[in-house]
Amino acid sequence: MKTAPNIPDHTLLRPIGRGAYGEVWLARNVMGSWRAVKVIWRSQFESERPYEREFAGIQRFEPVSRSSSGLVHVLHVGRNEPEGYFYYVMELADSVNGQDVTGDFENYCPRTLRSDLNHLGRLPVADCVRVALDVIGGLAQLHLHGLVHRDVKPGNIIYVNGRAKLADIGLVSTGVEGRTFVGTEGYIPPEGPGSTTADLYALGVALYEASTGYSPDRFPDVPAEWMTNEAGNEAFEFHEILLKACEGQRERRYENTEAMQADLALWQSGQSVRRVRALERRYARLRLSGIAGTILLVVALAAVLFANYRARLATESRARETRLREQAQESLARAEAAEQETQQQLYTALLEQGRATVRSGELGQRVRALDAVRRAAAITNTAALRGVALAALALPDLRFERELTYGSGFTMQQLDPAFERIALCRGLGPVEIRATADNQLLATLPASTNLPAYVG
Repeated sequence: MKTAPNIPDHTLLRPIGRGAYGEVWLARNVMGSWRAVKVIWRSQFESERPYEREFAGIQRFEPVSRSSSGLVHVLHVGRNEPEGYFYYVMELADSVNGQDVTGDFENYCPRTLRSDLNHLGRLPVADCVRVALDVIGGLAQLHLHGLVHRDVKPGNIIYVNGRAKLADIGLVSTGVEGRTFVGTEGYIPPEGPGSTTADLYALGVALYEASTGYSPDRFPDVPAEWMTNEAGNEAFEFHEILLKACEGQRERRYENTEAMQADLALWQSGQSVRRVRALERRYARLRLSGIAGTILLVVALAAVLFANYRARLATESRARETRLREQAQESLARAEAAEQETQQQLYTALLEQGRATVRSGELGQRVRALDAVRRAAAITNTAALRGVALAALALPDLRFERELTYGSGFTMQQLDPAFERIALCRGLGPVEIRATADNQLLATLPASTNLPAYVG
């Protein structure tokens, strides 16, 4: 095993992690407390400048780390110039097996969100919200001090005393330095890493993995059982937060940590995030319509003024024409708003009809649910609607065609394999062959005259 570096007041026991520029050691200080020590070697860098930049980053992060419970705390930073390395001492993550490190330090492995997902598949939504609130509190402190993390992912979210914290601080940098393209594929937004909104995008992807158990490339798919599970509504409400955090267009994403924290707090209070988001979208549409209407009105007024200038129309005519145009614009706006509201109400009704039909267990539920989905999709195609479609497609395709009625008294009825003809018989009487389509009598078979022979 590699010789342990000399760290004052600490005994380094064994490496528990490695990176491009150094390694993380399991250590114990002179007070008997367990620590994680990261050692960064000068020899791993091509020149002095990036090595010093790495050290400067730790210097900036060290005081910030202890200002939030959502960041791994850096307890000490030091350098060993003769040996060519610097180091920093951090609090140690919980053991993945839940046991005390003292009794089994040889098998110690840090507990991370990734290790939890490897073991459990996915987490309950309530646990995901707790992780989100812990980590976003840490990001808020980083961003407040002009720093970005640049590599938020399940493997870099550790647990200390059961609380989630952001770790692997080697990529933490200022906003300007963060423009270099680093990070982990799948957690990097389209515009690239190095911004506060990019950190929120990466956190959203990590929470999507945690809540669904799916890999980032399946976003925004959701588990089919959310459609029927009693906790499905809570899951969809949380998923609404992730949809905004992971928006491909940066301007439509959360602007800052406070905005995302507000929606998480709304979820915790039992309020509907999806309802708030729908109101925001409606307001945005109305505001856009208002801007467009204003532009049209200005253009129209300019045209009127120009026409009036050339024709030397009277002031009264000009005012009257302007009022008529304004009234027309207002009527059009009201009509469009009413139509949009009607379409949204119809979509909501069809979506709920599809969900209710999927859960009904009634004959023909698959066809009726898919019909509702088809009609709703003509209005707007959402992740929720696609989820209902998937649930409906998984149902058996049974439906009621029609009821065959042939009166009473028949003691035997038998359909042919094609369901085109039926044989009917009353007691020992003749057998009637009828068409199922229109009950037409096709043939009559005489009763048996040798009943004892049939019975025997």
